[in-house]
Amino acid sequence: MPVVLVRIDDRLVHGQVVESWIPFVEAEWVLVVSDAVASDPTQRILMRLALPENVGLEVLSVEQAGPRVTELDRAPERVLILAPSPREVLALLRAGAGFQAVNVGGVYYSVGQVHLGKLVYLAAEDQAALQGIADLGITIEGQRVPSEKKINLAEFVVQLQG
Repeated sequence: MPVVLVRIDDRLVHGQVVESWIPFVEAEWVLVVSDAVASDPTQRILMRLALPENVGLEVLSVEQAGPRVTELDRAPERVLILAPSPREVLALLRAGAGFQAVNVGGVYYSVGQVHLGKLVYLAAEDQAALQGIADLGITIEGQRVPSEKKINLAEFVVQLQG
């Protein structure tokens, strides 16, 4: 099965993902792409505890994840990729990942960020990364939960860059 969802959400594995997204896409495997979490055993353990027992978990640095995503695209399991920001997703695409859409959920506010749709705030480097994703022809959808209507965030990105 191919990768069934690539989601940008700075909370990574949390209730919304576990209760809504995993059942919705019928994910059997979660790949978290984050340098910070890959180097933090406590966070990895907490994520494992948050997931249902029948859902696998792999946490990799951005560098490790590039080649792994290509392998997972041919895996028998349905894979959900989680990344904390657009920068990790752009790095995966540049490493050869073949997904065609990115779901942007919660990227929460901190100083210096620009508001982009519901619960999406982007720093300048994240805006540039999202533009890089759009430039590759990847669909960028804003959606907190599966029951919510998708918003085409690429339109907002173009406005920010203009």
